[in-house]
Amino acid sequence: MKKWRNFVGVSAFVLLAGMSMGQTPSASPVGKTELITTDTTSKVVAADTVPLTAKQNAAIRKIVPRQSTIRSALVPGWGQISNGHWWKVPIIYAGFGTMIYFSRQYSKDYKFYRKYGIIANYSPGQVTQVPGYSVDIGVAQLERAARAVARYRDYNLLGCGLLWGVNVIEANVTAHLKTFDISEDLTMQVKPGLLMPVIGPLPVPGIRIAFQFKN
Repeated sequence: MKKWRNFVGVSAFVLLAGMSMGQTPSASPVGKTELITTDTTSKVVAADTVPLTAKQNAAIRKIVPRQSTIRSALVPGWGQISNGHWWKVPIIYAGFGTMIYFSRQYSKDYKFYRKYGIIANYSPGQVTQVPGYSVDIGVAQLERAARAVARYRDYNLLGCGLLWGVNVIEANVTAHLKTFDISEDLTMQVKPGLLMPVIGPLPVPGIRIAFQFKN
């Protein structure tokens, strides 16, 4: 008898929960809440969906992940514009501009140290005066400086390549997320049921939750 009383209690709780979930809220901070009625239990379950306007649906239908990916691969930021994320374009080009600027500066420094390194190599004692330094600089020091700035130049060029790749990946992922189907065709059914226990001959009360996805 105790088990059956528990079953009745759980069933009453589920019914009350279904009734409370079926109440239409007076106001929603994000928009209207869609209500879905299952055809098996006649319970009303609130779905966490926000209806889109016709303009928003038309904009989403224009987004094609393949096209956004190809466009970003050809011209950085083009795929972001296709996805409707215009604000990302200045960020992308600010990154490119910063790394290109430093790569050019390091390239100039490399030529500078290489130039005076050659001069020092053919000078007596293999040292020479370098603008900006108060003492003569030797060949070994100039070579080390040239290798260091060349490494920094290469790092910035590599960063440009990585940023280009990230730009392509971001456009692809954003396009897929924007076109991901989150319509009301995803339904949830909640209903009480009897579950067969692992130990014991009698069934026990429980709750069944079933999700139905769009075909």
